[in-house]
Amino acid sequence: HVASNSTYVSNAISQFANTNFNNLVNYYRIMDARRQLNQLDDSPSISQLAVACGFNSKASFYRAFSKYVGMTPSQYLDRLKANQTDTATP
Repeated sequence: HVASNSTYVSNAISQFANTNFNNLVNYYRIMDARRQLNQLDDSPSISQLAVACGFNSKASFYRAFSKYVGMTPSQYLDRLKANQTDTATP
């Protein structure tokens, strides 16, 4: 709970983060999703991850992930797995 007027908070986010509240929240949700995906051994399915990170649909999760990471969650996971295989090979 923020002890302030929502307009002031929104203006502060806009001024200091150069974005709006929803974009800022989605950014942090996606950074959390990346962190979870980086833990390959125990990462949840993409649908489970979307819900766990606060998204209401897989489509909105994919859109936000692509916006902030530059690829879909599946592509990101494939790249992680490929990099893990590359580093494991002598």
